[in-house]
Amino acid sequence: MNATENITTINAAHGVLLKAKDALCVAEVARAMGTSKPTASKQLKALYDLGMIESKPRQGGTPYYLLIVEPQADMGNPMSEGEQTPAVCDSVQVAGSAQTDSPSAAGDGSAPAEHEDFTLLGVIADIRTAVGDTEGRVMLGDLAGHIEAMLGTLVSKTADLQIQVEEQEARIGSLVTDVSNTRNALAHAINESDRLRNELIVERQAREALQEQSDAVDVADAAVGYLVRAPKRKPRLLTKPERAREAALAAVRAGAGRAEVLAVVPVGIARRGAEWQGVAPQTKGD
Repeated sequence: MNATENITTINAAHGVLLKAKDALCVAEVARAMGTSKPTASKQLKALYDLGMIESKPRQGGTPYYLLIVEPQADMGNPMSEGEQTPAVCDSVQVAGSAQTDSPSAAGDGSAPAEHEDFTLLGVIADIRTAVGDTEGRVMLGDLAGHIEAMLGTLVSKTADLQIQVEEQEARIGSLVTDVSNTRNALAHAINESDRLRNELIVERQAREALQEQSDAVDVADAAVGYLVRAPKRKPRLLTKPERAREAALAAVRAGAGRAEVLAVVPVGIARRGAEWQGVAPQTKGD
């Protein structure tokens, strides 16, 4: 590529190619610029879109870039000030991820527009990076085989994950059913416990009532008399419960604060000769 000293450079990559003796890859342009490969790739793309450079892929599919002689440009002696760059290059990286240098104005004062679109070469470079071929040693046919194998593995893993998700959903559904059944059984047990508790309360109340009635009948049957006691009055012994009740009411009417009726139940008999004979009252439990 011939270049003259008075040619206005579009960007830093343009200046590097003007000084180069041979076509350069992206890595070589980036090293000459002292910047990253994405920045160099973006500037090369801007030159390519302007029709100022051409790409010549070499072994491994790595593209090398060379300036095209512009019809209106007065090109001089090529690469009079440049130096040879290393020949080993990495694969092309996708431009647009790093900040690039702003291109200087062209001859008419207008700056070329820089696009963020992915180029085919950039896509291929990304694929090479994904399969571990960053230096572009795998041919395109083999690269397609790697891609197909990766897609097959991805589809298989996706199917396995789908099966695992379905199994987990089935387990969760089973757990939800078990929890619901347990909750229903617990609610039934609580209701049954409350019912039995209420039945026990009713039965105990009925038993206590029967016991009170039984005790009252036993005492009435065993009594031989009734003692009426009222404050400040002499006790009276009566044989009939009706008369004892009337005497107690009469004492209250006469001004007594209260009157008690006590059943007189024999507990034993003392006989001559210092003999004692107990009398068991006819009550339940004795």
